Amino acid sequence: MTRVSLVSLLIQDGQLDEAMTDARGILDSGPRDDSPMTALATSLIRFGWIDEALAIYQRALANDPPNPASILRQIAALQEQQG
Repeated sequence: MTRVSLVSLLIQDGQLDEAMTDARGILDSGPRDDSPMTALATSLIRFGWIDEALAIYQRALANDPPNPASILRQIAALQEQQG
């Protein structure tokens, strides 16, 4: 099981504090691949953690991902939802 999958399971189980601790650990490990980060953001969105998802997308952009347009579209969509 990947760390992102574990965070998703923790969120589903209502263990939000532990999920965020693990999510921060993923971010702090500084993966250059944006896939785990965008998967984590998607999981957070699913459970209403929009601000946290936006922060993760921003962090993914800072890592100079291979497909920044996709991340930028996700950010724009979330910001539009927030008003």
